[in-house]
Amino acid sequence: MKKGLLILVIVAAVLLLAAGGYWLWQRARRPDLATALAEARRAAQTPTPEASLSATPAPTPTPGLTLLERQLTGDALPLQYSAAVALGERDDLAADERARLLCAALQAEVDEPSTDAPRLRDAYLEAHEMYRLRLTRSLGQLGPDGLPAVQAAADEADGLAREHLLVALAYLGQNEVLPEVRALVTDSDDPAVRMDAARALGLLGDRDAIAALTAALDDGHCVPASDSLGEYTICPVRDQAAGALDALGLAVTRHADGAITLEATP
Repeated sequence: MKKGLLILVIVAAVLLLAAGGYWLWQRARRPDLATALAEARRAAQTPTPEASLSATPAPTPTPGLTLLERQLTGDALPLQYSAAVALGERDDLAADERARLLCAALQAEVDEPSTDAPRLRDAYLEAHEMYRLRLTRSLGQLGPDGLPAVQAAADEADGLAREHLLVALAYLGQNEVLPEVRALVTDSDDPAVRMDAARALGLLGDRDAIAALTAALDDGHCVPASDSLGEYTICPVRDQAAGALDALGLAVTRHADGAITLEATP
């Protein structure tokens, strides 16, 4: 009896020793929760190398309609121009809302031109003319969803604002306005409108505009400019009309005196 009890005690001791050894072995292989937490805490407190931070740039803030409207209605022309560019490109914003803001800005610029803005060096248009040009082209980027709002604005507008809106409608593919846009190439008093009308007709491949574009090769709006090679003259309406004719498959000749003529077709 005593011998059997002794054997049981020895077996139990061996089992306890084996269990303890296994536990120590597992602990060495897999740290306990406290150890894991301590290591995580140390890792969190270790500064991230500067090179690693610079390798992951912060996302660029995306202005919403409210901020873009504030910039567009401000009095800082560079910010207004930047907002006009953004409104033409931001497909994540509703096209009719973008059209509303751009049309309102165009009418405001026509009513009170930013004539006090300094002219950009060697620019072929005044700063306020460049801004109207940008507003028109941004309207022309809105796509079919923006067409109803632009059409409604054109129906209510007159004068210079309507001329720009007609060109915007041409950019949007509204063929019904093409006869009026052809007339603008030579009849508008504004060089920005004449130039942009010629550009739109060339992009649209409007061969019915050839006569108007040919007449625009004699446009009188020219401005002096200079660069490292010397002084020269820029005639933006002539140049745009020549580019449109070239897009329509007609050859033009640029002469040393600045004149541009249409080559005779055989």
